[in-house]
Amino acid sequence: MKKISIKELLTKVVDDWKESVKDLSDTELREDRSNWMKIYGRDIDDSYLVNDLEVDVHTIALELEQISRWNKIYYDDEETMVKDLYNREFVSEKLKDMLKKLQVQFDKEKNVEKRKG
Repeated sequence: MKKISIKELLTKVVDDWKESVKDLSDTELREDRSNWMKIYGRDIDDSYLVNDLEVDVHTIALELEQISRWNKIYYDDEETMVKDLYNREFVSEKLKDMLKKLQVQFDKEKNVEKRKG
């Protein structure tokens, strides 16, 4: 694998930002890219049309834009991640039961916070 210079890498990030990130709406940009990468970001059999470098460059461009707009990288909260995982087709019934219990706990905590506030 050919080593890429920092200058080349930064050029790729800036080009990706210009082509596909800078004009995203806040709603489109508000995604937990790190979580998305953990779930979908790597193709096991390398048959995907986009290589890892391109995917990683896009991730960096997205996260830099998030920092630019909100002074932080966006991460889903725990409740959003639980709901997202629950809705995946590969999740076993046992795991779904555990996720339901976790959701009940989130709901209880919300109710306690509402009563305090």
